[in-house]
Amino acid sequence: MDLINELVFVLGNNKSTSFELLIPKKSKIRQLYHLAEKQKVYSDDEAAQIIYGTDGKSKKYLMLKKHLISKLCELVILTEKSSSYESDSYLQIYHECRNLLVVSRKLLLLNVYHNAESILFKVRKKAQFYELLEIEKECLLQLRNLYTLKGFAKETQNFHKELLQKCVQLQKWEEMEGIYEIFQSQRKFSLGVSPEQLADFDSFTEKILMLNSQVNTSHSKFLQLKFLRFMHHTKGEWKDVMIVNYQIKELLLQYPYLRTNASNLEYEYFQAFAHWGLQQYADSEIHFKNALKWADYRAFNKFEVMEIGFRIYMHTFQWKDAGKILQSVRKQPQFQYLDERDIALWRLRELWFFLGIQISPQKEELIREFIPAFEKKKVWAFLSNELSSLAKDKQGSYLSFLLAKFVWDNLHCQDLPEVESLSVYYQRYIKNLKNYERTKIFVRSLLKKSKFENSHEWLQENLLMLKNLPYCEHIEWLSYNFILELIS
Repeated sequence: MDLINELVFVLGNNKSTSFELLIPKKSKIRQLYHLAEKQKVYSDDEAAQIIYGTDGKSKKYLMLKKHLISKLCELVILTEKSSSYESDSYLQIYHECRNLLVVSRKLLLLNVYHNAESILFKVRKKAQFYELLEIEKECLLQLRNLYTLKGFAKETQNFHKELLQKCVQLQKWEEMEGIYEIFQSQRKFSLGVSPEQLADFDSFTEKILMLNSQVNTSHSKFLQLKFLRFMHHTKGEWKDVMIVNYQIKELLLQYPYLRTNASNLEYEYFQAFAHWGLQQYADSEIHFKNALKWADYRAFNKFEVMEIGFRIYMHTFQWKDAGKILQSVRKQPQFQYLDERDIALWRLRELWFFLGIQISPQKEELIREFIPAFEKKKVWAFLSNELSSLAKDKQGSYLSFLLAKFVWDNLHCQDLPEVESLSVYYQRYIKNLKNYERTKIFVRSLLKKSKFENSHEWLQENLLMLKNLPYCEHIEWLSYNFILELIS
């Protein structure tokens, strides 16, 4: 059923004229389509029960499902405009050009080149305007073939030279895309940044800048800015994130065809995160709500956006709103398809929510409503097992788990057998890190309080130091200032 839901989502409201023919009204196939479109069902068993009164393994339902998937795939191909981007964006132009190139290629295979020539020059002109290197390369390839058929040696040779130059430019662009995607994939499940990764950032940045100068298109300029924005975001350089975001906004005004739903979402997402990092929570919430307009669980991007909202509500002590986000995320059908590390990170957020509400008069009610798994007596044993996939993120999520456990023990005046191990962990992984000043102060405060009973004055000094660092760090789901005031 998840494939049908995703195809319906991609199809959106922009259906081709063949829709009524392929999925006729008052038919079983139309009924199944509407169930998916209105998100009334999320499993085959639910759909089969409504339509046939059977389970999802019945032969009649499986045939209907197969038939609908086939028709939806056909409609996705036929649809001229996708709901996932604007009609005048480069993505729409790209697909229009690809379709025309399929036609011209088929004409050339039959040695019919008059109309193919007209199509190719038209497509090439559009590809040059929108700087679509892959499309332009295919145009040059077919034009070389076409003039070979015509027997025009000079033109054939000229197109061959242009094709080779375009191939070099396209190779540089693909290398640039590869670096950005590798960088993103390395950061997908990490909250922390090791010294080795910081060195990689410098290397990646140098390569991206060099390649952009060689490709020199609107797309390469956009990709360079997106890389720089993501790098500053990763390092917690929030003001730099906002500066680059402004530059991206200016670039999109200059090249409006670069604007897509995805670019709108990314702008709001990074703006919301940067404002949160600068402790400007009201502004952060505005951009968070703007980002929600472009996000959808079916595209899996809403999970990341909801994480921003969780941060905002945790830092402003709006426990009910933070809990509602945890509840919303958990109940989504797409949640089960997340990577185990993503699921573990959501469990870690639940842990910090659990710690935050310890002072709330509605603590028991909040636990029961939003995180019932934490009603277990042996909560730390089950958490250690569920969060084991995060162990490699030494400066990020695993450190966050250790700190949460340490805070819990402090709050409940338990013996602190982890003091020495946290001290060693701090010396080995945290002490010499850049952009971790708040976390360093916080860890030192916890260690000091654990080792010395009369540490109140020292904690107050550290609180003042934290207040003089008016920003947040990635693993700071609950304000360090708030925690120190709680345990001091």
